[in-house]
Amino acid sequence: RYSFTGRGLRSGIIGGWGRKATSQKARQIAASSGLPFVCIEDGFLRSNHKFSQPVSLIFDRQGIYFDSTAASDIEHQICKPLSKAQQTRTANLIQQWRKAGVSKYNYLPDYNTKIAQKYVLVIDQIAGDASLLYGQVSPNSFNHMIEQALSENPDHLIIIKPHPDKFLGPQKGMIDL
Repeated sequence: RYSFTGRGLRSGIIGGWGRKATSQKARQIAASSGLPFVCIEDGFLRSNHKFSQPVSLIFDRQGIYFDSTAASDIEHQICKPLSKAQQTRTANLIQQWRKAGVSKYNYLPDYNTKIAQKYVLVIDQIAGDASLLYGQVSPNSFNHMIEQALSENPDHLIIIKPHPDKFLGPQKGMIDL
């Protein structure tokens, strides 16, 4: 928490949301105040609806997971070996999430029809999402991804999965369907 008062800034840590301009301003305030900065972003379990409060958040002191231009806490954690107890806990959690059908976006129905033929799943993203810029992706990257899927898998069905937010409004995906 932080607050501005007539006497200046009072806090122990300053946070900002993702890579937004307001977050960059918060980072500058933290640096000029000699306070640590933490980047905040939606966690991997988002919510039951886009406009609901998130059920998990990421707090990262180094960067943020979708920014390929800078290190992040999560990539350092992934590199560390897990203890036996952590491996067991992780396996149990994965099993529970699968059983419960938990995902980042839980507000759309699951696709329950069995696909008989071999297929390749191509994932779309909302145009303008920060993960595109900081993931160093261009609009041509999506065209290239589809071309590769087709050329490397000529006997497969190509399934394009739109981003869930595309179903909630006028957002446009990177793949024009």
